[in-house]
Amino acid sequence: NTTLSPALMAVQREIEAIALAPLERQSEHYFPNQPSSGVLKDVAATATQSASALDEKLELCFHFSYPAHREIIRDSVISAGWLLQYTEELSTDRDVVLDAVKQCGEALQYASPTLRDDFDCSFAAVRNDWSAVQYVSPRLLSNIEILQSAVGQNAAAIKFAPHDVTSNRQLMSIVVKANIDTLPFIASVSEKLASDRSWIVELVRANGAVLKHIPEPFRADRKIVLDAVKRHGISLEHASPELQADRQVVLEAVRSDGAALKFASPELRGDAKLVVEAVSRAPEALRFAQDSLRGDRDLVRRAAAAANAAAADSATQADCPSPPALVLRWAAIPLRGDSQFVLEFVKTGGAACLREALPSLTSRRDFAFAAVAALPDCLQFVAEELLRDDGFVLEAVVSRPEALGFAPQRFDREFVKRAVQAGGGSK
Repeated sequence: NTTLSPALMAVQREIEAIALAPLERQSEHYFPNQPSSGVLKDVAATATQSASALDEKLELCFHFSYPAHREIIRDSVISAGWLLQYTEELSTDRDVVLDAVKQCGEALQYASPTLRDDFDCSFAAVRNDWSAVQYVSPRLLSNIEILQSAVGQNAAAIKFAPHDVTSNRQLMSIVVKANIDTLPFIASVSEKLASDRSWIVELVRANGAVLKHIPEPFRADRKIVLDAVKRHGISLEHASPELQADRQVVLEAVRSDGAALKFASPELRGDAKLVVEAVSRAPEALRFAQDSLRGDRDLVRRAAAAANAAAADSATQADCPSPPALVLRWAAIPLRGDSQFVLEFVKTGGAACLREALPSLTSRRDFAFAAVAALPDCLQFVAEELLRDDGFVLEAVVSRPEALGFAPQRFDREFVKRAVQAGGGSK
Protein backbone atom coordinates (compact mmCIF):
# COMPACT_ATOMS: atom_id res chain seq x y z
CA ASN A 1 0.00 0.00 0.00
CA THR A 2 3.07 2.23 0.03
CA THR A 3 4.10 4.24 -3.00
CA LEU A 4 7.52 3.03 -4.01
CA SER A 5 10.39 5.25 -5.08
CA PRO A 6 11.52 4.92 -8.74
CA ALA A 7 14.61 2.98 -7.61
CA LEU A 8 12.55 0.45 -5.63
CA MET A 9 10.08 0.12 -8.51
CA ALA A 10 13.00 -0.82 -10.74
CA VAL A 11 13.99 -3.47 -8.20
CA GLN A 12 10.42 -4.73 -8.11
CA ARG A 13 10.29 -5.11 -11.92
CA GLU A 14 13.53 -7.08 -11.99
CA ILE A 15 12.38 -9.27 -9.12
CA GLU A 16 9.08 -10.01 -10.84
CA ALA A 17 11.03 -11.19 -13.88
CA ILE A 18 13.00 -13.49 -11.57
CA ALA A 19 9.89 -14.81 -9.87
CA LEU A 20 8.30 -15.64 -13.25
CA ALA A 21 11.38 -17.49 -14.52
CA PRO A 22 11.24 -21.32 -14.57
CA LEU A 23 12.22 -22.77 -11.20
CA GLU A 24 15.16 -24.67 -12.71
CA ARG A 25 16.66 -21.33 -13.74
CA GLN A 26 16.29 -19.76 -10.29
CA SER A 27 19.64 -20.76 -8.94
CA GLU A 28 22.82 -19.00 -7.93
CA HIS A 29 24.60 -20.81 -10.77
CA TYR A 30 22.38 -19.66 -13.60
CA PHE A 31 20.45 -16.44 -13.18
CA PRO A 32 20.38 -14.21 -16.28
CA ASN A 33 17.85 -11.81 -14.78
CA GLN A 34 19.81 -11.21 -11.59
CA PRO A 35 19.34 -7.58 -10.41
CA SER A 36 22.22 -5.40 -11.45
CA SER A 37 24.81 -3.92 -9.14
CA GLY A 38 23.48 -0.44 -9.86
CA VAL A 39 19.91 -1.34 -8.88
CA LEU A 40 21.06 -2.97 -5.66
CA LYS A 41 23.00 0.18 -4.80
CA ASP A 42 19.74 2.07 -5.24
CA VAL A 43 18.20 -0.27 -2.68
CA ALA A 44 20.92 0.64 -0.21
CA ALA A 45 20.38 4.33 -0.87
CA THR A 46 16.58 4.25 -0.56
CA ALA A 47 16.07 1.60 2.11
CA THR A 48 16.70 4.05 4.93
CA GLN A 49 13.92 6.28 3.54
CA SER A 50 11.33 3.51 3.12
CA ALA A 51 9.87 1.81 6.18
CA SER A 52 8.01 -0.80 4.14
CA ALA A 53 9.53 -4.14 3.18
CA LEU A 54 9.10 -5.66 -0.28
CA ASP A 55 7.92 -9.06 1.05
CA GLU A 56 9.06 -12.18 -0.80
CA LYS A 57 10.18 -10.23 -3.88
CA LEU A 58 12.91 -8.45 -1.97
CA GLU A 59 13.81 -11.73 -0.31
CA LEU A 60 14.27 -13.31 -3.76
CA CYS A 61 16.32 -10.36 -4.87
CA PHE A 62 18.71 -10.69 -1.94
CA HIS A 63 18.85 -14.48 -2.04
CA PHE A 64 19.79 -14.83 -5.69
CA SER A 65 22.01 -11.75 -5.74
CA TYR A 66 23.99 -12.52 -2.60
CA PRO A 67 26.89 -14.47 -4.14
CA ALA A 68 27.57 -11.83 -6.81
CA HIS A 69 26.77 -8.70 -4.78
CA ARG A 70 27.64 -9.66 -1.23
CA GLU A 71 29.11 -6.28 -0.24
CA ILE A 72 26.22 -4.28 -1.69
CA ILE A 73 23.69 -6.39 0.19
CA ARG A 74 25.82 -6.20 3.34
CA ASP A 75 25.88 -2.40 3.07
CA SER A 76 22.11 -2.39 2.48
CA VAL A 77 21.48 -4.35 5.68
CA ILE A 78 23.82 -2.13 7.68
CA SER A 79 22.06 0.97 6.32
CA ALA A 80 18.56 -0.37 7.00
CA GLY A 81 18.57 -3.06 9.69
CA TRP A 82 15.08 -4.36 8.86
CA LEU A 83 16.52 -5.77 5.61
CA LEU A 84 18.28 -8.42 7.71
CA GLN A 85 15.09 -10.50 7.45
CA TYR A 86 15.76 -11.04 3.72
CA THR A 87 19.27 -12.43 3.98
CA GLU A 88 19.79 -15.49 6.14
CA GLU A 89 23.44 -15.53 5.10
CA LEU A 90 24.16 -12.37 7.12
CA SER A 91 22.18 -13.36 10.22
CA THR A 92 25.28 -15.03 11.62
CA ASP A 93 27.67 -12.17 10.81
CA ARG A 94 28.23 -10.46 14.18
CA ASP A 95 29.49 -7.16 12.78
CA VAL A 96 26.55 -6.84 10.37
CA VAL A 97 23.97 -7.77 13.01
CA LEU A 98 25.48 -5.35 15.52
CA ASP A 99 25.34 -2.48 13.04
CA ALA A 100 21.83 -3.45 11.94
CA VAL A 101 20.31 -3.53 15.45
CA LYS A 102 21.94 -0.25 16.41
CA GLN A 103 19.58 1.54 14.04
CA CYS A 104 16.71 -0.97 13.99
CA GLY A 105 16.43 -2.80 17.31
CA GLU A 106 13.71 -5.17 16.15
CA ALA A 107 16.09 -6.59 13.55
CA LEU A 108 17.42 -8.71 16.43
CA GLN A 109 14.62 -11.19 15.73
CA TYR A 110 16.29 -12.05 12.40
CA ALA A 111 19.71 -12.67 13.98
CA SER A 112 20.90 -16.19 14.63
CA PRO A 113 20.22 -17.72 18.09
CA THR A 114 23.92 -17.35 18.88
CA LEU A 115 23.84 -13.60 18.26
CA ARG A 116 20.57 -13.16 20.15
CA ASP A 117 22.56 -14.58 23.07
CA ASP A 118 25.37 -12.08 22.46
CA PHE A 119 25.32 -9.28 25.07
CA ASP A 120 26.59 -6.52 22.78
CA CYS A 121 24.06 -7.30 20.03
CA SER A 122 21.14 -7.65 22.45
CA PHE A 123 22.02 -4.55 24.47
CA ALA A 124 22.43 -2.45 21.32
CA ALA A 125 19.06 -3.66 20.02
CA VAL A 126 17.24 -2.89 23.27
CA ARG A 127 18.85 0.53 23.55
CA ASN A 128 17.48 1.33 20.10
CA ASP A 129 14.01 -0.12 20.72
CA TRP A 130 12.78 -1.50 24.04
CA SER A 131 10.49 -4.00 22.28
CA ALA A 132 13.56 -5.87 21.05
CA VAL A 133 13.80 -7.32 24.57
CA GLN A 134 11.32 -10.02 23.50
CA TYR A 135 13.94 -11.39 21.08
CA VAL A 136 16.77 -11.51 23.62
CA SER A 137 17.86 -14.98 24.70
CA PRO A 138 16.45 -16.34 28.02
CA ARG A 139 19.91 -16.12 29.54
CA LEU A 140 20.26 -12.40 28.79
CA LEU A 141 16.74 -11.58 30.01
CA SER A 142 18.25 -11.93 33.47
CA ASN A 143 20.85 -9.28 32.69
CA ILE A 144 20.04 -6.15 34.69
CA GLU A 145 21.65 -3.75 32.19
CA ILE A 146 19.44 -5.00 29.38
CA LEU A 147 16.31 -4.99 31.55
CA GLN A 148 17.08 -1.54 32.91
CA SER A 149 17.53 -0.14 29.42
CA ALA A 150 14.27 -1.68 28.22
CA VAL A 151 12.03 -0.65 31.13
CA GLY A 152 13.59 2.79 31.15
CA GLN A 153 11.89 3.26 27.78
CA ASN A 154 8.65 1.39 28.47
CA ALA A 155 7.40 -0.33 31.60
CA ALA A 156 5.77 -3.04 29.47
CA ALA A 157 9.23 -4.54 28.87
CA ILE A 158 9.15 -6.11 32.33
CA LYS A 159 6.53 -8.59 31.08
CA PHE A 160 9.23 -10.40 29.13
CA ALA A 161 11.39 -11.03 32.21
CA PRO A 162 11.35 -14.60 33.59
CA HIS A 163 9.70 -15.28 36.96
CA ASP A 164 12.99 -15.89 38.78
CA VAL A 165 13.99 -12.34 37.79
CA THR A 166 10.72 -10.61 38.75
CA SER A 167 10.91 -12.21 42.20
CA ASN A 168 14.49 -11.05 42.80
CA ARG A 169 14.30 -8.09 45.22
CA GLN A 170 17.65 -6.55 44.32
CA LEU A 171 17.03 -6.73 40.58
CA MET A 172 13.46 -5.45 40.86
CA SER A 173 14.57 -2.51 43.01
CA ILE A 174 16.80 -1.41 40.16
CA VAL A 175 14.02 -1.96 37.63
CA VAL A 176 11.42 0.04 39.59
CA LYS A 177 13.87 2.87 40.14
CA ALA A 178 14.39 2.95 36.37
CA ASN A 179 10.62 3.09 35.76
CA ILE A 180 8.08 3.11 38.60
CA ASP A 181 5.33 2.00 36.22
CA THR A 182 6.80 -1.51 36.30
CA LEU A 183 5.69 -1.98 39.90
CA PRO A 184 2.06 -3.06 39.25
CA PHE A 185 3.21 -5.95 37.05
CA ILE A 186 5.95 -6.99 39.50
CA ALA A 187 3.46 -6.92 42.36
CA SER A 188 1.01 -9.03 40.33
CA VAL A 189 3.53 -11.81 39.68
CA SER A 190 5.46 -11.72 42.95
CA GLU A 191 3.27 -11.84 46.05
CA LYS A 192 6.38 -12.04 48.18
CA LEU A 193 7.69 -8.67 46.99
CA ALA A 194 4.23 -7.08 46.98
CA SER A 195 3.86 -7.83 50.70
CA ASP A 196 7.43 -6.93 51.70
CA ARG A 197 7.04 -3.68 53.69
CA SER A 198 10.77 -3.00 53.89
CA TRP A 199 11.00 -3.23 50.09
CA ILE A 200 8.09 -0.80 49.67
CA VAL A 201 9.76 1.63 52.09
CA GLU A 202 12.97 1.40 50.06
CA LEU A 203 11.12 2.22 46.85
CA VAL A 204 9.17 5.12 48.37
CA ARG A 205 12.32 6.68 49.79
CA ALA A 206 13.92 6.48 46.37
CA ASN A 207 10.91 8.07 44.65
CA GLY A 208 7.79 9.30 46.43
CA ALA A 209 5.78 9.07 43.20
CA VAL A 210 5.80 5.29 43.54
CA LEU A 211 3.02 5.62 46.14
CA LYS A 212 0.42 5.44 43.35
CA HIS A 213 1.51 1.90 42.49
CA ILE A 214 2.05 0.29 45.87
CA PRO A 215 -0.54 -2.18 47.21
CA GLU A 216 -3.58 -0.58 48.88
CA PRO A 217 -2.73 -1.48 52.52
CA PHE A 218 0.54 0.44 52.35
CA ARG A 219 -1.25 3.61 51.20
CA ALA A 220 -2.85 3.71 54.63
CA ASP A 221 0.52 3.29 56.36
CA ARG A 222 1.21 6.74 57.87
CA LYS A 223 5.00 6.40 57.92
CA ILE A 224 5.17 5.23 54.31
CA VAL A 225 2.83 7.99 53.14
CA LEU A 226 4.80 10.65 55.05
CA ASP A 227 8.01 9.44 53.39
CA ALA A 228 6.29 9.65 50.01
CA VAL A 229 4.72 13.11 50.28
CA LYS A 230 7.89 14.67 51.68
CA ARG A 231 9.57 13.71 48.42
CA HIS A 232 6.63 14.07 46.04
CA GLY A 233 3.79 16.15 47.44
CA ILE A 234 1.30 15.32 44.71
CA SER A 235 1.44 11.67 45.84
CA LEU A 236 -1.07 12.75 48.49
CA GLU A 237 -3.64 11.92 45.78
CA HIS A 238 -2.97 8.22 46.33
CA ALA A 239 -2.97 8.23 50.14
CA SER A 240 -5.92 6.73 51.98
CA PRO A 241 -8.82 9.13 52.77
CA GLU A 242 -7.86 8.96 56.45
CA LEU A 243 -4.34 10.23 55.72
CA GLN A 244 -5.64 12.90 53.33
CA ALA A 245 -7.41 14.23 56.41
CA ASP A 246 -4.26 14.02 58.56
CA ARG A 247 -3.01 17.59 59.08
CA GLN A 248 0.67 16.64 59.45
CA VAL A 249 0.61 14.51 56.30
CA VAL A 250 -1.05 17.30 54.32
CA LEU A 251 1.35 19.91 55.71
CA GLU A 252 4.35 17.88 54.53
CA ALA A 253 2.70 17.39 51.14
CA VAL A 254 2.03 21.11 50.52
CA ARG A 255 5.52 22.00 51.71
CA SER A 256 6.80 19.72 48.96
CA ASP A 257 4.28 20.94 46.36
CA GLY A 258 1.60 23.50 47.10
CA ALA A 259 -0.69 22.00 44.47
CA ALA A 260 -1.06 18.94 46.74
CA LEU A 261 -3.71 20.97 48.56
CA LYS A 262 -6.08 19.71 45.85
CA PHE A 263 -6.02 16.24 47.43
CA ALA A 264 -6.46 17.28 51.06
CA SER A 265 -9.77 16.59 52.76
CA PRO A 266 -12.45 19.32 52.46
CA GLU A 267 -11.91 20.25 56.11
CA LEU A 268 -8.17 20.82 55.64
CA ARG A 269 -8.74 22.83 52.46
CA GLY A 270 -10.51 25.23 54.81
CA ASP A 271 -7.51 25.47 57.15
CA ALA A 272 -6.15 29.03 56.72
CA LYS A 273 -2.57 28.21 57.79
CA LEU A 274 -2.36 25.22 55.47
CA VAL A 275 -3.72 27.27 52.57
CA VAL A 276 -1.18 30.07 53.10
CA GLU A 277 1.61 27.45 53.30
CA ALA A 278 0.42 25.85 50.06
CA VAL A 279 0.05 29.16 48.21
CA SER A 280 3.55 30.24 49.25
CA ARG A 281 4.87 27.18 47.37
CA ALA A 282 2.45 27.33 44.44
CA PRO A 283 0.39 30.55 44.09
CA GLU A 284 -2.24 28.84 41.96
CA ALA A 285 -2.98 26.47 44.88
CA LEU A 286 -5.50 29.05 46.12
CA ARG A 287 -7.93 27.56 43.60
CA PHE A 288 -8.18 24.45 45.80
CA ALA A 289 -9.03 26.33 49.00
CA GLN A 290 -12.58 26.45 50.25
CA ASP A 291 -14.66 29.28 48.79
CA SER A 292 -14.85 31.02 52.15
CA LEU A 293 -11.05 31.39 52.22
CA ARG A 294 -10.81 32.50 48.60
CA GLY A 295 -13.09 35.38 49.53
CA ASP A 296 -11.22 36.28 52.72
CA ARG A 297 -9.40 39.57 52.00
CA ASP A 298 -6.84 39.17 54.74
CA LEU A 299 -6.03 35.58 53.86
CA VAL A 300 -5.68 36.35 50.14
CA ARG A 301 -3.36 39.27 51.00
CA ARG A 302 -1.24 37.06 53.25
CA ALA A 303 -1.14 34.31 50.64
CA ALA A 304 0.04 36.79 47.98
CA ALA A 305 2.71 38.21 50.29
CA ALA A 306 3.97 34.72 51.15
CA ALA A 307 4.05 33.72 47.47
CA ASN A 308 5.90 36.93 46.58
CA ALA A 309 8.50 36.35 49.31
CA ALA A 310 9.02 32.73 48.27
CA ALA A 311 9.47 33.77 44.63
CA ALA A 312 12.02 36.40 45.62
CA ASP A 313 14.13 33.68 47.26
CA SER A 314 14.13 31.44 44.20
CA ALA A 315 15.15 31.70 40.55
CA THR A 316 11.83 32.34 38.80
CA GLN A 317 11.18 32.71 35.11
CA ALA A 318 11.10 36.34 34.07
CA ASP A 319 8.16 35.78 31.73
CA CYS A 320 6.00 33.97 34.30
CA PRO A 321 3.03 35.80 35.83
CA SER A 322 3.86 37.39 39.18
CA PRO A 323 2.82 35.36 42.24
CA PRO A 324 0.27 38.04 43.32
CA ALA A 325 -1.31 37.88 39.85
CA LEU A 326 -1.66 34.10 40.13
CA VAL A 327 -3.17 34.43 43.59
CA LEU A 328 -5.62 37.08 42.40
CA ARG A 329 -6.66 34.81 39.52
CA TRP A 330 -8.11 32.32 42.00
CA ALA A 331 -9.51 34.80 44.52
CA ALA A 332 -13.28 34.94 44.84
CA ILE A 333 -15.12 36.91 42.16
CA PRO A 334 -16.15 39.77 44.45
CA LEU A 335 -12.50 40.47 45.29
CA ARG A 336 -11.52 40.51 41.62
CA GLY A 337 -14.14 43.17 41.05
CA ASP A 338 -13.13 45.32 44.01
CA SER A 339 -11.24 48.39 42.71
CA GLN A 340 -9.26 49.12 45.88
CA PHE A 341 -8.33 45.46 46.40
CA VAL A 342 -7.17 45.02 42.80
CA LEU A 343 -5.16 48.26 42.93
CA GLU A 344 -3.35 46.91 45.99
CA PHE A 345 -2.34 43.87 43.96
CA VAL A 346 -1.29 46.04 41.00
CA LYS A 347 1.08 48.00 43.25
CA THR A 348 2.67 44.87 44.72
CA GLY A 349 2.38 42.42 41.84
CA GLY A 350 2.65 44.60 38.73
CA ALA A 351 0.36 45.67 35.92
CA ALA A 352 -0.28 42.05 34.88
CA CYS A 353 -2.61 41.77 37.89
CA LEU A 354 -5.14 43.70 35.79
CA ARG A 355 -5.49 40.62 33.59
CA GLU A 356 -7.06 38.85 36.55
CA ALA A 357 -9.55 41.64 37.37
CA LEU A 358 -13.13 41.37 36.20
CA PRO A 359 -13.89 42.98 32.80
CA SER A 360 -16.54 45.10 34.47
CA LEU A 361 -13.74 46.69 36.49
CA THR A 362 -11.13 47.21 33.77
CA SER A 363 -13.76 48.89 31.59
CA ARG A 364 -14.41 51.61 34.17
CA ARG A 365 -12.72 54.92 33.24
CA ASP A 366 -12.11 56.01 36.83
CA PHE A 367 -10.48 52.69 37.73
CA ALA A 368 -8.41 52.63 34.54
CA PHE A 369 -7.10 56.16 35.18
CA ALA A 370 -6.21 55.18 38.75
CA ALA A 371 -4.37 52.07 37.55
CA VAL A 372 -2.37 54.00 34.93
CA ALA A 373 -1.55 56.63 37.53
CA ALA A 374 -0.16 53.86 39.77
CA LEU A 375 1.76 52.09 36.98
CA PRO A 376 1.90 53.46 33.42
CA ASP A 377 2.15 50.00 31.86
CA CYS A 378 -1.35 49.26 33.17
CA LEU A 379 -2.63 51.06 30.05
CA GLN A 380 -2.06 47.93 27.95
CA PHE A 381 -4.35 45.86 30.19
CA VAL A 382 -7.44 48.07 30.38
CA ALA A 383 -10.58 47.07 28.47
CA GLU A 384 -10.46 47.12 24.66
CA GLU A 385 -13.33 49.59 24.51
CA LEU A 386 -11.23 52.11 26.43
CA LEU A 387 -8.21 51.56 24.18
CA ARG A 388 -10.42 52.34 21.19
CA ASP A 389 -11.42 55.62 22.85
CA ASP A 390 -8.90 58.23 21.62
CA GLY A 391 -10.04 60.69 24.26
CA PHE A 392 -9.38 58.24 27.10
CA VAL A 393 -5.95 57.21 25.79
CA LEU A 394 -4.88 60.84 25.25
CA GLU A 395 -6.00 61.85 28.71
CA ALA A 396 -4.15 58.88 30.24
CA VAL A 397 -0.94 59.67 28.32
CA VAL A 398 -1.10 63.39 29.12
CA SER A 399 -1.53 62.63 32.82
CA ARG A 400 1.21 59.96 32.77
CA PRO A 401 3.51 60.47 29.73
CA GLU A 402 5.35 57.19 30.38
CA ALA A 403 2.14 55.39 29.41
CA LEU A 404 2.69 56.36 25.76
CA GLY A 405 4.95 53.33 25.33
CA PHE A 406 1.96 51.11 26.19
CA ALA A 407 -0.64 52.88 24.07
CA PRO A 408 -2.06 51.39 20.84
CA GLN A 409 0.21 51.72 17.78
CA ARG A 410 -1.90 54.49 16.27
CA PHE A 411 -0.63 56.78 18.99
CA ASP A 412 2.85 58.19 18.46
CA ARG A 413 4.54 61.15 20.06
CA GLU A 414 3.65 63.57 17.24
CA PHE A 415 0.01 62.50 17.26
CA VAL A 416 -0.23 63.10 21.00
CA LYS A 417 1.57 66.44 20.70
CA ARG A 418 -0.84 67.70 18.02
CA ALA A 419 -3.85 66.49 19.95
CA VAL A 420 -2.72 68.21 23.12
CA GLN A 421 -1.98 71.46 21.26
CA ALA A 422 -5.39 71.34 19.54
CA GLY A 423 -6.96 70.97 22.92
CA GLY A 424 -5.07 73.95 24.34
CA GLY A 425 -2.81 71.86 26.55
CA SER A 426 0.69 73.05 27.50
CA LYS A 427 2.60 69.75 27.72
